[in-house]
Amino acid sequence: MDVFFLSIAGGVTLYPYNWKETLRISLIFAAVIGLAAFLAFGLSYLIAPLILDFASIAGNLFIAFVGVRMMSDAKKIKNEERTFLVEDNKVIWSLALASSFNILLTFLGLGFLGLNTNVPIFVLVIATLLLSQMGLFFGSHYKPIRLGRSSKLAGGFLVLVIIILNFII
Repeated sequence: MDVFFLSIAGGVTLYPYNWKETLRISLIFAAVIGLAAFLAFGLSYLIAPLILDFASIAGNLFIAFVGVRMMSDAKKIKNEERTFLVEDNKVIWSLALASSFNILLTFLGLGFLGLNTNVPIFVLVIATLLLSQMGLFFGSHYKPIRLGRSSKLAGGFLVLVIIILNFII
């Protein structure tokens, strides 16, 4: 949802809509986020044996932190402050890096929970490509900045619900 939100905010400034440019932007987001997830899994498999008794708790706390952070970020954001030029490569790379922080913490938590590494990273990269393409399209055509903000809030809420259900079950 972070990528979807950023893509909508960037798509607002994308005029005229250019599918080649949006594909380039989506590939940058997917590459950086996929790399962050891969590094987080590797790091979690190195650290998890050191904290055997607390790995599950640490994993859930990392993921819950991301959910709370997404919800609090969504509440702080004013709609008019979240547009940026997607044509600037430095901006795209820095946004991709910033959005990968949440993915890094989430996949570190998933690694602590013992999740298989191949499938979630592949799904993440495909979802990133699709969500960023949709966000850029919606942003450039309809300019619905509130949709991006609401999606970030909903994403954080969904993460928290999943973590709570994980504790219960």
